[in-house]
Amino acid sequence: MKSETNTVLAFFENKDEAARAYGTFHKAGMGQDYLIDACALYTKDGCRLKQVDSFRGAGLPVHHALFGWMIGLAIGLPGGWKGAMTGALIGMAAGVVLDDHALRASEKCLKTLAESLPAGHAGIVLVADETSTSGINAILEQYSMRAVRSPFSDISLFHHKKVNLKQVSGRS
Repeated sequence: MKSETNTVLAFFENKDEAARAYGTFHKAGMGQDYLIDACALYTKDGCRLKQVDSFRGAGLPVHHALFGWMIGLAIGLPGGWKGAMTGALIGMAAGVVLDDHALRASEKCLKTLAESLPAGHAGIVLVADETSTSGINAILEQYSMRAVRSPFSDISLFHHKKVNLKQVSGRS
C-alpha cells in the first residue's frame, strides 16, 4: 500500500489528558498502518506558546549523510584512496546539511501547526507516514479532544486557507 505523509493537530482543553495522549503516541511510535516521524506536545496560555516535550520517530529522512558518503566515495575512487576519502568526506558533509534541513523543516511544521491552538488549550502535533488513518484515529478517539488532519504538503497553506482538513472525532 502507498503511504502518505500527514499532519495531525489535536486540541485538548484538559492539559493532563493531552499529556496522557502524548505518552500513548510516544510509546506507540508506529503501528501496522502508520509510522510517526515527529510528535510534540504544546500548551498555549494567553498568546504564549510553549513546547512541553517532543520526540522524533524512525521515519524522518536522516539518511542523506550515509548516501552522500557512498556517492562521494564512488566518485573519488578514480583518484585513489586519497580521492575516495576526500569524496566520501565531502559527500557526507553535504548529506549532513540535507539531514539537518529535513529535521528543521519537520520541527518548523510542528510549531506552525501548534500556533493554531486556542488560548488555554494543550495540543499534540504530529507528522506521520500513514497507509490508513485508522491507527492514529483509534488512539485519538480514546481522548476528549478535537483534531484536524491535513496532508503534509498542504501545511505551508495552513494559516492562509483550511485546505483538505478533515475533522477527526474524539471522545466528548
